This record gives sequence, structure tokens and C-alpha cells, in this order.
Amino acid sequence: MAFLLNHKQEYLYPWLRRASTYFPMIEQIFAEEGVPDELKYLALAESGLDPHAQSRAHAAGIWQFVAKTGRRYGLSIDPWVDERLDPEKATRAAAKHLNDLHEAFGDWQLALAGYNCNPGVVQYHVHEYRERTGRSPSFWDIYDDLPEETRNYVPLFTATAIIISNPAAFDLERVQAGPRYAFDYVPVDAVLTIEQVAGLAEVPPQKVRVLNPELRSNRLPPSENPYYVRLPYGTYPTFADNYAAMPDEQRTKLLKHVVQPGETAGSIARRYQVERADLLAANEDSYPLTMTVGTPLTLPATQYDGNARIAESADAEPVRVRYGSRTVRPIAKTASGSDLTAALSPSATRR
Repeated sequence: MAFLLNHKQEYLYPWLRRASTYFPMIEQIFAEEGVPDELKYLALAESGLDPHAQSRAHAAGIWQFVAKTGRRYGLSIDPWVDERLDPEKATRAAAKHLNDLHEAFGDWQLALAGYNCNPGVVQYHVHEYRERTGRSPSFWDIYDDLPEETRNYVPLFTATAIIISNPAAFDLERVQAGPRYAFDYVPVDAVLTIEQVAGLAEVPPQKVRVLNPELRSNRLPPSENPYYVRLPYGTYPTFADNYAAMPDEQRTKLLKHVVQPGETAGSIARRYQVERADLLAANEDSYPLTMTVGTPLTLPATQYDGNARIAESADAEPVRVRYGSRTVRPIAKTASGSDLTAALSPSATRR
């Protein structure tokens, strides 16, 4: 606590601003998944609620998942998308991971220790303590046996929770709240660039990038199903009208790779993290695959499970989400008359 209070400008004030943006979303997802509300403060200790946070151990996002754990909990990670950086999807994954850890250890502090380091390390010391004493340990019982980072981790979480939950008690100044986490969530059936999406919504490209930190490239991914992209709140009708007027040839669903010297079907498949068989199938019209330098190859589309779940919960329609007010407003018909209404309950705003 003393360390955090001595570094208010570096840690506490930015954390308070970001908490006003992301905590309503985390609170709702945790409530739906049965995770104690207090564990929302763990995201501050992990990343300071910075969606782009990266660690030396290659953990990423507000919940600092490494790739292996992220994929285990349903997060897609490929050259186009890194869903560890998606605050909503990563929070859902973190809730499931925390519940699994609690089920394994039966204690939330031990679960937090397992979240920080390899759960097998914590399990080893828990088992050793039980063998030695005949009872189940608390975090503090095995504290001295844990890695130094983990020994500091649970106290950091506790200190963060105490201070951020009651900033007035620690004479912290009021900070300007961060922007409300609100957006129009829209399925797009084309691999548009960020600039194209922003142009259709008539907003600066940076606003689209900020709302979609999971996008690793400058375009939507080649997806088997329409890909849900976040637009600034209230901009969907403008986007829909402009998209309807867009020439068909600009709404491509496919991406191409031009063969470079020394490349093979296998090396191209590895580059884009697709199966070689899928790459061959996507180019079966030119089978056997021509690997001549300069040949354009069609890249196979990917099934993004997170977006499939969103589409299912939203009946494949656009929705308007505003965390904090716990309301979802139907998106009205566009000027062209298309029925774009999505009548969802408040709970459906969290995937």
C-alpha cells in the first residue's frame, strides 16, 4: 500500500481512470460467471487495465494471458487477431480460468497465486504441506515456498483492492472518468481495412482501432462467418447506409498472398497459422498448387469461435452496447429500410 501511495501519478490515478471505463463490463461478466466482484481489482495488478499491455513473458492484454492459456480458454490468436487484447473476450476467459483455479485449490488467495505462476507449482507446495501437517494450507502457510513474484502478487492485489475501492480514505484526488465502454457491435462480411470501416462510419480510423485492440493487422480478418467489429456508439446507421452503397467489388471476403522466392505451401501455411490442407483446398482451382514466384494464392478463412458466440447471442444482428447503464438499445432501421433491430436483454450485452 505504501508503494502504491508513493507512486499515485504513475499507478493509482491512471488505474482509477481506466477502472471507470472497464469495471462495469468486468463486474457484469464476473456476476454472470460466478466470480467474486472483488477480483476485478486483479486486472489492475495484472495490467493497469491497459488492453495493449505486454509482459517480458509474452503475456498480453488486461488479464495478461500467455498464448497457451489464452487458447485453452477459447481466445483466438493468429496473424490477424489476438483476442487476449479484446477486453470483453479476455475477461470472459479470465473468469473461467479463475473459477477453474478456485475449484482446484478451494481458496481464492491460492487461486490468485496459481493465476500468477504455474498452477502446478502451487499444487506441489499445497500437496507437500498437506503431507507434512495433515491439513490444507492457506496462501500464507506456503508463502515462503512460492516464487518471489508470487509472494508479492497477492499482497499487491489486496493493496490495490483496498485503495481503489475507497480512494477518498487515502486522500486521492478525484480523477476525470475515462470514456464509457460503449459501442455498436456490427457483423461485417468483408475483409475491409480499418480505414474503410472508419470511412463508412464517418469517424477517424483511430476510434475504430481503439475499440478493436484485438485486430493485429490493418484489416478485418478473413473469417468464415461475418466478423463482429466495434464502431463508435451510435454510428451504425451511417455505416450501414454507406456500406449498402459500397460497390460489390470492394466487399471482398478473400485475401491473397503473392508467392515469394523460396516459399512453399507449408511455409506459407505456417506463416498464416493455417493448415496446409486448408491452403491447398482454398486454391484447388489451381491444383496442383503452383508455387511460381508471383503467383497469387487465396488464404483460407478462419472460424473465430468468439465471434460465432457473439453472432449466436445477437441473432447475427448488430447490437448497441453501453456498459455501466446495463442497457442495450435496438439499432433502428436505416434510411434504406433494412430491418437492423436487435432486441436483446441487458444480460446479453456480456458474451
